[in-house]
Amino acid sequence: MLTQGSVMIRSLPIKAVQDVVNQGGLTHLQYARASRSGIPDNVSIINAPRLLTTLCGSATFQLSGSDGIRTVTLKPGKGLYVPATYWVKAVPSRPYKTLGFIFHPDLTRLYIMESICEQDDWHTTMLAADERTALTGQLSGSLFELLNKPEHDSVSSLRERAAANLLLTECLRLVQTDDIIQAGGKAWQHWQAARHYVDEHLQEPLDRQRIASALRLHPNHLSRLFKSFDNLSFSQYIAQARMNRAELLLADVALNINDVAYLCGFSSPNYFIRLYRRTHGYPPGRHRSSKSFR
Repeated sequence: MLTQGSVMIRSLPIKAVQDVVNQGGLTHLQYARASRSGIPDNVSIINAPRLLTTLCGSATFQLSGSDGIRTVTLKPGKGLYVPATYWVKAVPSRPYKTLGFIFHPDLTRLYIMESICEQDDWHTTMLAADERTALTGQLSGSLFELLNKPEHDSVSSLRERAAANLLLTECLRLVQTDDIIQAGGKAWQHWQAARHYVDEHLQEPLDRQRIASALRLHPNHLSRLFKSFDNLSFSQYIAQARMNRAELLLADVALNINDVAYLCGFSSPNYFIRLYRRTHGYPPGRHRSSKSFR
């Protein structure tokens, strides 16, 4: 895990962006689509658009397509764009490193993931992370607007690839000129890794011991990280993350309440409904009836 010096770790995503741009950017771009039918286990769903590319090796992902689940393989020079609230799942089976961008409204997050095989079990782990200010302005807004409305599932048009490469250039400008948002050193890196682990495993049973073991941290230290950076206890953070995902999934009428509860990691639909009512003052069904769906 994150055992290198904090300055070196945080410089890795910056150098990776420079390398991708200097090597010609993305020559192919693929998309996740809106269909959520048949979502597999352990997917990643975030309320912000993402752009992924491979630094070395071949990375395999499952994602939603217009005709259901499909599988794509990324190699260096190829990219994957995942609009906000769409899901993606890494399926590691060989060594690789990927560079990812998450474009939150208030910050831009850069991270590098690598695949590792331990005891014949392949999984991914965070190698480095960094956060910068959000991409704003007319150019960035136009790029996101274009990329959020792809014409095809697979290899994109020249216009969309150009938009993705302009977005990479904007990210390079950001990391070259922007000050680092956080300065928490190794503790900040551990917190980033813990948050990413939660995002990737939210629909599974999660407890302090499991996450601490995966990140090679002491459970008490893990609790201190969430309290220090989020001002929440570990259990409060998990509950909030699950409720946030529920808000995203309830907007999809293709999923029933049982599906939403399962995908958010709740032990039973009844427990989810009780917790949702306690949090919002009304059941999740009323949330749906008050919304207009596409």
